[in-house]
Amino acid sequence: MADNTVACVIPTIGRPELARAVASVSEQSRKTEIIVVLDRPDEESSVKAMLQQWDVTLLTTNGGEGGNVARNTGVRAATSLFVAFLDDDDWWAPHKLEKQMRAVERAEVRGPIVAATAFWFHRGNAVSAIPRQAYDSEREDPASYLVRRDRLLFGQNAMQTSSLIVSKQLALEVGWCATMRKHQDWDFIARCLRRADVSFVWVPDPLVHVVQGSEGSISRGANWEQSLAWLEEHRQHLSARAAADFTCVHILRSALRHRDREGVGKAVSLIKMFGMPHLAALAVGLSGVRGS
Repeated sequence: MADNTVACVIPTIGRPELARAVASVSEQSRKTEIIVVLDRPDEESSVKAMLQQWDVTLLTTNGGEGGNVARNTGVRAATSLFVAFLDDDDWWAPHKLEKQMRAVERAEVRGPIVAATAFWFHRGNAVSAIPRQAYDSEREDPASYLVRRDRLLFGQNAMQTSSLIVSKQLALEVGWCATMRKHQDWDFIARCLRRADVSFVWVPDPLVHVVQGSEGSISRGANWEQSLAWLEEHRQHLSARAAADFTCVHILRSALRHRDREGVGKAVSLIKMFGMPHLAALAVGLSGVRGS
């Protein structure tokens, strides 16, 4: 493996946006190994046709196994020292890898790294650069950072899959949880950054374009039980405020949206246990009353 090589793993179900994602990686100023992992084997011929102009390794799962299995498959196949991730509906700015890897090399750290950048967040017709506050390992646990909500609009705290570069060995050891159906990136990032031997490298420039809730995104069909599974996995590491904020924003809002009494009851009992959430998080949670 060459020390400065990067593999980009793109999980996909064959959406047309995949071509844009692959093009944005192919056009990087730093050479990249591109690995596309298709989770719908019956779409293999059409995806091959879509990607024929680029130098891409195309792999398939058994089908319907989810993005995390696809990412793990891509990581195992990578021949590079570092692995980047890109969702198939997102895309990179032209010098994303160059700037990010330069920051990694300047840091001169030994051992595994997690590197992330700010990103452009596309919400409908609006585009904003986030996060407004970078992660600080001295201040709080990574999961608390990711789910604390003290603004009505998402973006005060954020890290996203498509901005990540991770040492391949770290990605192999931590792995993307195959059973985690929601908040997959938060789960992976938090478990990576909790390791004592990991160094975090931050680039404040927005170098990735991330689209909120595009067609086919798992977040569009989320339910409160999937969010509860994430909370139970990370609960011991969360501050009470972060846990209460998460409960409001993801469990209460989803339960109210789906008129699910069991979910609303579970959310209320959790909030009573954790204590008062931020008023912004509570307002977001109660917005579920309006429905989808």
